[in-house]
Amino acid sequence: MSDPMAKGDDSIWDKGLGYLILLGLMGVVFIFFLSTDSSNVNRSKSVESRHSVGAMNRGQQAYFLEHDRFAKSLEALEIGIRSPTQNYRCSTQILDHAAFQYGISLHPQVFKRKPGKIWGIFPRRGKEYALPSYLGIVWVKPHPTADSDEMKSDIDLFSILCESTYPYVLEEGFQPGFHNGDFHCPQGMKVVN
Repeated sequence: MSDPMAKGDDSIWDKGLGYLILLGLMGVVFIFFLSTDSSNVNRSKSVESRHSVGAMNRGQQAYFLEHDRFAKSLEALEIGIRSPTQNYRCSTQILDHAAFQYGISLHPQVFKRKPGKIWGIFPRRGKEYALPSYLGIVWVKPHPTADSDEMKSDIDLFSILCESTYPYVLEEGFQPGFHNGDFHCPQGMKVVN
């Protein structure tokens, strides 16, 4: 009779320990996924508005190139964005040489997930989060090398997309900063790509 603990044998001890370690690692990974908060869900909700406002920026650029003016409404852009959605309200506002696209969060307030325990054992921390709002800006400037009246019809189109930072809340009709002929994200917002 051979000893099951002897070297070189595939012993029950070696197999059992390996399975036990694997089971333990799988449990740790499972607990990690259970303990994560819903921030990934919130990121996917904010992507909805970021993409809509980005599409509105591109739609305004195309509309301007075709009609020599900006579109006054979402319907005029004809890009299929519906508003409001469950999480955002989109709109546009135009000036003579600029158009502002808004993706206003319908849930700008801060939600607080209460701390608790998973299965009554593992601690879970509370987390604060809110859905950001977005501001898209499209503007035109005469081409800097335009010397003659004929060349002054050459223009440059510019655009940026801004995202609100916690705890800043964007309101429709809010206008961005303007300096040296260029628009900038207002205070409380950052440029996103």
